[in-house]
Amino acid sequence: MNTEENEMFEELKNIQKVESSATLFSKIETRIKEEKNNSISMSKLMAASVVLLLLISSNAFIVRNQLKQKRTTNQNELVEAFDINTTNQLYNE
Repeated sequence: MNTEENEMFEELKNIQKVESSATLFSKIETRIKEEKNNSISMSKLMAASVVLLLLISSNAFIVRNQLKQKRTTNQNELVEAFDINTTNQLYNE
């Protein structure tokens, strides 16, 4: 080893161990338990996702049907306005 590395190891040997409080571990455990209790469970998240998907799907279905009805109504108004014959009879007999 070179001298620079030896000096670093010597400095590391002089580091003293830090004393921790007796309740530190229990404090850490309680904090972890609190964080687990505050989190949202996967089943609740999935239920919310399904409800949101159903809401969006039903919204799209309703909007599509309203647009289809509006288009049909507009076509009927156009046929009436131009007095277009909607039957297949070519001659009045």
